[in-house]
Amino acid sequence: MSVTFTEVPVKSPNDRREYRSITLDNGIKAILISDSETTKAAACLCVNVGSFADPPHIAGLAHFLEHMLFLGTSKYPHENEYSAYIQNHGGNKNASTSQETTDYYFDIDHAFLHGALDRFAQFFLGPLFTETATDREMHAVDSEHCRNIQIDARRQGAVFTQICRQDHPASKFSTGNLQTLSVPDLREQLLKFHSTYYSASIMTLSILGRENLDQLQNWVLEFFSGIPSNGCVSPPVSSQLFEPQALPLEVRIVPVRHFRNMRLMWPLRSSYWDKWRQKPTRYVSHLLGHEGSGSLLSLLKRRGWANSLETGSFRETKGYCVLNCFITLTETGFEARNEVVSLVFSYLDMLRRTLGPDKQWVYAEEAQIALNAFNFKQQEEPMDLVQHLAEELIYYPPKDILSTSLFWDFDTDLIREILDQLVPSNLLLYVVAKDFEGQTDRTEKYSSVPFASSKVPEAAQQAWEHAPEIQDLYMPRPNPFIPSQFGLKAPIMGLEVLDRREYPRLIMHTPLTNFWYKEDNIYGQPRARVYIKFVTPHVYSSPRNFVLSDIGVNLIEDRLDEVFYGARLAGLEVGFQLVVSGIEMKVSGYNDKIAIFLKDIAAFVSQFQVDSVRFPVIQEKVQRDYKNARLDQPISIATLDSITCMRMNRWTNDEKLAVFENPVSASEVERMVHTIFREDVKLDILAMGNITEQEALDMVSSVVKIAPTPDASVVLGSRPMPSSCYPYNRMVDLPPLPRTSLQSLIPPPADASEMVPETGIYSRRLANLNPDDLNSASVITFMCGMEYPRANALLTLAVELLLEPAFYQLRTVEQLGYVVQRYASCTDNVISMKIAVQSGTKDPV
Repeated sequence: MSVTFTEVPVKSPNDRREYRSITLDNGIKAILISDSETTKAAACLCVNVGSFADPPHIAGLAHFLEHMLFLGTSKYPHENEYSAYIQNHGGNKNASTSQETTDYYFDIDHAFLHGALDRFAQFFLGPLFTETATDREMHAVDSEHCRNIQIDARRQGAVFTQICRQDHPASKFSTGNLQTLSVPDLREQLLKFHSTYYSASIMTLSILGRENLDQLQNWVLEFFSGIPSNGCVSPPVSSQLFEPQALPLEVRIVPVRHFRNMRLMWPLRSSYWDKWRQKPTRYVSHLLGHEGSGSLLSLLKRRGWANSLETGSFRETKGYCVLNCFITLTETGFEARNEVVSLVFSYLDMLRRTLGPDKQWVYAEEAQIALNAFNFKQQEEPMDLVQHLAEELIYYPPKDILSTSLFWDFDTDLIREILDQLVPSNLLLYVVAKDFEGQTDRTEKYSSVPFASSKVPEAAQQAWEHAPEIQDLYMPRPNPFIPSQFGLKAPIMGLEVLDRREYPRLIMHTPLTNFWYKEDNIYGQPRARVYIKFVTPHVYSSPRNFVLSDIGVNLIEDRLDEVFYGARLAGLEVGFQLVVSGIEMKVSGYNDKIAIFLKDIAAFVSQFQVDSVRFPVIQEKVQRDYKNARLDQPISIATLDSITCMRMNRWTNDEKLAVFENPVSASEVERMVHTIFREDVKLDILAMGNITEQEALDMVSSVVKIAPTPDASVVLGSRPMPSSCYPYNRMVDLPPLPRTSLQSLIPPPADASEMVPETGIYSRRLANLNPDDLNSASVITFMCGMEYPRANALLTLAVELLLEPAFYQLRTVEQLGYVVQRYASCTDNVISMKIAVQSGTKDPV
């Protein structure tokens, strides 16, 4: 069999990988990637068919078939052959089914790519679909559905399937469950679906390996040229999601978690996927979702109505697109939700009024930011890259699949066409809140989501169509943080210097500061990172201090989001994290503007004052976050608890919530923030990247006091913390367990939260606080002592050897649950191995 060569993809000048695009005689389009330095090889095959092609009487068939392909083929009939081969050679594998595509992908140690491709290709040549595996895997799919029932984002998607046109494929239940898959001829239906849609004519393939492109091409021919093609094309999808006159529609949904949000959606007449050079939807989303001065979110925050706003596509396929504006509401914003919607339309009206050729500079800024990211692209992980490119091959010409993020043509007509569809008469409005409990009259069929829907009243629609012009809403200002200087400060030696173990150097050690520095001589990126840890005993000294610190950090980030939104767009990031030893501040991005960025942030933090409008809003948000954490997936709750109960000075969510029983004041929070950043601290600093040692010293010394001097120009840091106050991480030291088998484990009584059985096995049982959640979980932790290199390596090896057998036995054979995890962890320098299982049907013990 021969191949047809297509145009070589245009790649970033910073991309050292080699690419080749080919089409096989059977129609498979493939992208080959040669990386002579990679340690991992990877591959992905994408089939341009998904849940939209499910037969009307078997919801979830495409997803179920995805599961079944892992369970044996004619050449390799053992159910675990493919998974064991991948796992035993340092790899990972997965698959996913969306509405229009199904992806299968893996990575593996580079030396074993040939064997992996052989086993992988059999999915599409000779799957077995045995009766026993079919019966068992139905329960795995059902368990996956049980997990999804409690995820609010999926619940909102499930409601969408009930309110759109019922003859549209978007109305289908894509996951499937035991009920929908229990049909007498299920195996025959699997074979029919596979032979109909798993055709080479709608497949794309991406492979990355250390081998040269010719060798990779030979392997593609060897393993994938035999996949048959029946000339199938992907099923067409209509853009008409709703019946005429169905909109505007308001849908009220009761969530699992405690929150209030609003989602404004506009189904567009086209998906605009073929307008990727102009990106009209991206331009509109960028402006509507802007967070800087003059933005919609800025005004909503100042009125105390919202905490965040995101824009993009709620649902997007090749056939249709639904543009989305998602707003998290405060309690007062929920009460004023009609006015919130009115502000959205006021902003959209402003865009329509001001749109014109003179606003091309906004598009030019987006284009420059995208071009910078392309020119200085950071290397993706092999498995992420192959999955991305296999999907890109479906939609875009091969020569463009690496550069689809770029902006090429500013088209005001297309942008206006989008804006003209973002009107009240075309609105689908979701409002999601616990406040609607007891006020719904419908229940979603498969996830039992309570909701209600009704046409938007004529008076409200008229008010939104004549939304007032508001002077506080205006176009963004030019972005001063877009970098223009990209010169490198050190010669690039390449990855071979990793073998020299060049670690960061300690360039300053004083009673106040430990300062490490490392220049970039490996990656050749014009980027830098600065980590500053303010070591203080105050943050974790009590539940109240932790909550005060948490509220303070949230207030800082809330304000920084607006002030430095332009910096974030331009590739600069700042983040704060509470840790046992204090608080970490991380700043990263292009080094051209990072010094200015860091100094502006430090000035803001040093002058921090609590905003009287935002304080009650943020306080309520933090309190709600603690409440919602108790409604996480059981496996997440159990895993966190297994860590919390073993660590000193770790506070449970119940202990944090108890703090609010005594009112928290703004002055307390303000005082805590100043204490953390300015009083009795020790500074641990790491600066690395495309900056010289002197630049690092100058940059950091301009914002924090790195030596105990009277320099008044610096803004953070004060006197050194006494060494006796230094906070240390501590783990509970459990006595060694006697040699005993798991069969001798005595389950704790149902009303006990913690006990030590006679066996010496420590057990703790938690109640699931969500009465509607059918899932339970077990997490077993094996403490393995203090970490050191040999112990870490042995534990990691043990986990790798046990991972696939445990997954196959517990999930596939015994069907204990859809989620099965086994991993090594290190907490406060103590290593352990965890086994975790979540089930919708089995008792956790």
